Amino acid sequence: MPRKISKKRVEALLELLERIDNELPGVGFIVMSEDGEGETVEIEDNGIEVSTLEVVIDGALAEFQNDKILPPKKKGTYSLSGVFEFVFGAESDIASLALDLETALSGYEDMVYADDIELAQSLIRDIRKELKSAITPQ
Repeated sequence: MPRKISKKRVEALLELLERIDNELPGVGFIVMSEDGEGETVEIEDNGIEVSTLEVVIDGALAEFQNDKILPPKKKGTYSLSGVFEFVFGAESDIASLALDLETALSGYEDMVYADDIELAQSLIRDIRKELKSAITPQ
């Protein structure tokens, strides 16, 4: 029997992804021009601290529990992947993507650097697509 997914929960998860995405520094390229000559320069950011992302994620999940969108946990708190497992089931593709996102955001030596930021942004796009299809009638 398919799991009944609350539109409110899906919207909360979309908001959570938006908050995470907003914290991630931009990684990419810009073209600088001097005297009509274009030069591509990579924008290199030092990354973002894992603790900054943890505050955003934990704050959003606490807010969703306070607003009764998520039930309070009896022990501990929800993790990023744990909340997707709760809503969609541990065996779902979306929970697997969320686990990959959580891994990308776990960083290295308390920092998340460019490669993992790009991976996280790609995973966020994939999860958003899955979430939107979960609330759109087939």
